[in-house]
Amino acid sequence: EKHTKRMNQLAQSLVQEGQNPYERVVSIESHLARNYRYTVSLPNIGDKNPIEAFLFETRRGHCEYFATAMVLLVRSLGIPARLVNGFRGGTWNDVGQYLSVRQGDAHSWVEVYLEPYGWIPFDPTPASDEGLPQQTKLMQWLRHSYDSSRMLWMK
Repeated sequence: EKHTKRMNQLAQSLVQEGQNPYERVVSIESHLARNYRYTVSLPNIGDKNPIEAFLFETRRGHCEYFATAMVLLVRSLGIPARLVNGFRGGTWNDVGQYLSVRQGDAHSWVEVYLEPYGWIPFDPTPASDEGLPQQTKLMQWLRHSYDSSRMLWMK
C-alpha cells in the first residue's frame, strides 16, 4: 500500500462535502468516473509511479488503474478498501444455451468496508468508447454457432 502525500491531498479535497464515510467514498468514485478516461492503450510513463501518473498526468487507463487509484485514495482517508478482480457480464449464447464469459469480460472494482453493512462494491471505471462495433444478427449467430461447436467439441 503506497499512497503518497499528493494522493492524500487529492482525496481530502474531493471529500470536503462528505458528511459520512459513504458520501466520501461516493465523491471519490464519482470524481474518477467523470474526470478520467477509460483506455486499454496505456501511455508511456517511463519509470514514474503508475497510479500517480494516472491521477495527475495522463488521466486515462483501464479498470485496474481506476480501481487501484480509488482504493489508495479511500485508504488514505482511513477507510478500509480492497481491490477486487473478477468477471463482469458475459454473453448469452442462444445456439448452445449457455453464458459465454471471455477474457474480455475481466474487470476490477473496489469494495469498501462500511459499518454496519460490511463490504460494499463500488466501480469508478467509466463506460468505454473502445468497445466492439455493433454486430449484425447474422454475425452474432455465426459467432455463437462457432463458439457453441467449440464448446461441444471440448466436452
